[in-house]
Amino acid sequence: GAKIIVRVGMRPPVPAPFPLVWGSPAGAVGIPGAGCERMVRMGQVTAVAQRPLGAAPEQVMTALADYRDTRPRMLTEHYGEYEVREGGQGAGTVVHWRLAATSKRVRDCLLTVSAPRDGVLVETDANSSMVTTWTVTPAGGGSQVRVETTWKGAGGIGGFFERTFAPGGLKRIHDEQLAKLESVLSASSPQG
Repeated sequence: GAKIIVRVGMRPPVPAPFPLVWGSPAGAVGIPGAGCERMVRMGQVTAVAQRPLGAAPEQVMTALADYRDTRPRMLTEHYGEYEVREGGQGAGTVVHWRLAATSKRVRDCLLTVSAPRDGVLVETDANSSMVTTWTVTPAGGGSQVRVETTWKGAGGIGGFFERTFAPGGLKRIHDEQLAKLESVLSASSPQG
């Protein structure tokens, strides 16, 4: 097995002629460019949820792009201070909210919406590395909606717990939003 050497409290006795990388989980030191950077790199965290919906892809995208009416109706109790600051319909929209993923972890989000291609909306947070991508594709007689949120997680033991538990919590929030989207679409579709 691999050995982990823990060096607690060690610092070079004199200034080094090159920058050192500190803070790896094992407390080791490395020289940038010598393959040691990965010891301190923060890991990407990803949460994904998806759901089939009976509505046509165009109807689903129209609803998802509506930040003034539909999107507020999709919010769960985890969201607060929702405010459209610019636009309100698709690309170019700037929207603010506070996301309380847990009682102790609240993110202040200021998102700019883009639509890089048909069937895709991307929300990029100006306050963090968080990016949420909504993708709608045809499926059967309706649509498949996929929501994926990524961000750069913390390093060390805190990062380990973040990568382990945060995706599941955010997936549950996304699942609730997708259920609310389905309800909104069902209520707005003509009954046959």
